[in-house]
Amino acid sequence: MKQICLNCNGTGQISFFKGVSRFLLSCEECPECAGLGFQPEPEALLKPVVRKSRKVGRKRGRKS
Repeated sequence: MKQICLNCNGTGQISFFKGVSRFLLSCEECPECAGLGFQPEPEALLKPVVRKSRKVGRKRGRKS
C-alpha cells in the first residue's frame, strides 16, 4: 500500500517564501517523493521507465 509523503503531505510540491522581502512564494517538486505525493517503493526506484513510442506514418489517399 502506498504511504503519503510526510515531507509534502501528499501534494508532491513544497512551497516556500524566498527573496529579500520574503514576498515571493515559490513551489518546487518534493525531493523526497519526486513529485509523486507518496513514498515510492524501493523496487520502483530500481526499475527503468519504459516508454512506448508511437509510429507516425503517412496518410494514405489519392495522388493528385
